[in-house]
Amino acid sequence: MKTIAFAALMILASASALPQVSDLNQRRDVVEVILDVIDKVREKIQDGYDPYVLEKAEGSYRFPIPGVFRARASIEDLIVTGASNIVVEDIGYSVMTNKLTFAVAIPEIRVSIGRAEAEVAFLGRPSHRGFLDGRLAVTGLRISGELNVEVDDRSKASVSDVVISTSLGGIESGIHVNIIGYDLSGYVNNFLNKSLPTILNNNADRINRILEQVLTFLLNRIL
Repeated sequence: MKTIAFAALMILASASALPQVSDLNQRRDVVEVILDVIDKVREKIQDGYDPYVLEKAEGSYRFPIPGVFRARASIEDLIVTGASNIVVEDIGYSVMTNKLTFAVAIPEIRVSIGRAEAEVAFLGRPSHRGFLDGRLAVTGLRISGELNVEVDDRSKASVSDVVISTSLGGIESGIHVNIIGYDLSGYVNNFLNKSLPTILNNNADRINRILEQVLTFLLNRIL
């Protein structure tokens, strides 16, 4: 009899420790909503932006007073690929804490420029020209974090307490830059390959705070 009573108590304790059906449904619903948002972002980027192809664009500006300042710029064969390849590495929601944890990544974004030119002249002096072409790849872009998601009786979700951590695998730049006859390719590529990732890493906290505000605003508008 004691054995039966003990077994019954164990069953009751195990049952109470298991998530309730409503909790499971809520957890599933919140995760599915976030996954749906990610899918819509992915589809939006794919719809005309991945690949993004710009055959040619040009523009010019001339100061109203003749001879003071004029400028002209053009770009040809700009191609951007990989922006829609958003990979969900991890996502989960706790009903007990209302916390959603996530980690998403974009493995690689590639940019190719056939040719870009710029020409400026000021105070009646001869114009100065510059051009660039080449390729650039941004690799290992990753965003992880957590946020508080509360769902009211009308199934309306609100987001708060967003905490984000960003990381960048690296930048691979192979751009040819020439300004007024000087080849600056080495300086530009060194800055993009080495200096810029360091600058971004040193300012990661500030970047994360900005992204937290943006993500909070966007999710509360969408959900």
